[in-house]
Amino acid sequence: KLDGKGFDWIKTNDDMRLFVALPDEKKLAIADLQTLTVLNHLVLSGQPTRLALQPDERLLWVGLTGKDPQESAVEIIDTVNDKSIARIPLPSGYHEITFSNDGRYAFISNRQSKSLTIINATTLKVVREVDLGFEPLGLVFVDRQSLLWIVNAKAGRIHRFDTKGNPIDNLVLEPGLGPLKLTPDARYVLVVNPSQHWIH
Repeated sequence: KLDGKGFDWIKTNDDMRLFVALPDEKKLAIADLQTLTVLNHLVLSGQPTRLALQPDERLLWVGLTGKDPQESAVEIIDTVNDKSIARIPLPSGYHEITFSNDGRYAFISNRQSKSLTIINATTLKVVREVDLGFEPLGLVFVDRQSLLWIVNAKAGRIHRFDTKGNPIDNLVLEPGLGPLKLTPDARYVLVVNPSQHWIH
């Protein structure tokens, strides 16, 4: 039983913990998957949307939005102690979060601000703000290339950047692109196009 409607969820690889974002309540639900019970509801400083675990799963990154631009941030939760350890303000917009495979960098998109924030995941300091010039719909880090792939839905393009936020190239597909995911073996990136009924 949750305090409200869940928006996004993520679990640990050992199937021990489940984290659920509850935007309307500005809370994060933490559940034990072995006993199927909710352990806690953490109160957050904004409306949680996307959730992302660092590769070592020690920290949970929670993208926050809200009517007040000051609510736009990422809150970082210690998954051992179930406590917030940091809050980093972000440009306004809906946020997607991904990490470099070594866990050194966090990449966070800011949809309405048409920008990308790069954060050092060790020091929890912002490294760079990148003006994208388009609304980023989704992003994924491809470790084999050390490249960040970002979806430009309206233009039907996937823009690729290096870890410092410098543009490398772009792949031209079709307008209407949606989210993208990396396959478990990291060989393929799958991109859906709901309007065209395609998956690339």
